[in-house]
Amino acid sequence: MGSSLLQNVGRRLRRSPLLLWAGHHGSVWIGTRFSESIPMYFVIGYPKSGTTWVTQLVADYLMLPYPQHLLLPATFPAVIHGHESLTSSLIGRCIYTVRDPRDAVMSYYWRSTKQLKINKTKGRLRAYQRGLRANPDNLEDHAANIPAFVERYLENTSGTRHTWRGHVQTYLRERERVPLVTYERLLESPVEEMSQAIEALTGETTDRERMGWAVAKYSFANRKKVITPGYDKSFLRSGRSGGWRDWVTRKTAEVFAERCGDELVQFGYEADASWIDACPPALPEREPEAAHA
Repeated sequence: MGSSLLQNVGRRLRRSPLLLWAGHHGSVWIGTRFSESIPMYFVIGYPKSGTTWVTQLVADYLMLPYPQHLLLPATFPAVIHGHESLTSSLIGRCIYTVRDPRDAVMSYYWRSTKQLKINKTKGRLRAYQRGLRANPDNLEDHAANIPAFVERYLENTSGTRHTWRGHVQTYLRERERVPLVTYERLLESPVEEMSQAIEALTGETTDRERMGWAVAKYSFANRKKVITPGYDKSFLRSGRSGGWRDWVTRKTAEVFAERCGDELVQFGYEADASWIDACPPALPEREPEAAHA
């Protein structure tokens, strides 16, 4: 009886939003104020931009722990993952990660759709995920749900207090002083992309062979195979770039253009606004299972 009670208390504590918040932000405070005695590095970016993947690669290459779901602040050298925006205290100790917001938002759409279908979220998060949809009782109504989801999610993001535009603007203001990893280049040339970022972060030449070992270890295919206690594999879907083109209509494209059109050009995702006209006026008919291919 006593053992069962303690286990139940332990499970509740591990899920406590307050303790998780304190553990993470306490770690950031310690890492930025005692950087000489407790060296920490940080990987930050908007949710679903590849921040977890980049954190794994940095931690593996630097041979530092990557603590997750901390209930108490880290007081040891580590690589800390987060979705906070860039602040002056993080400059010199962090890598910023960015991904095409159209892919980032669609990635979250498919993940939350899957979670809602199999009832993997509860309480406020479930209510939030349902509330992002125009037709929350029909999760297959993508024609109605995607435009509403994109508009609402870009204005009311889960995991950060900033919109995508607000988040990346904190990087763009300091872009000369902060190493950047883009999700798209990470897919195309992972060793080179990570090597340039770690060299800028540490000031030391990167061992390409060692970086290659880390990339192989944390490749998308291998991450899908790894069984980690408590890790939600729905977090990983297809990992590809440009998948938004299959699901973004002209109406949805106009929402993206209004919320982050200038930044799409600044990061080189588009040359101008002509991409909007290339989007179809409506989604083609698909079988339900095709949505998650």
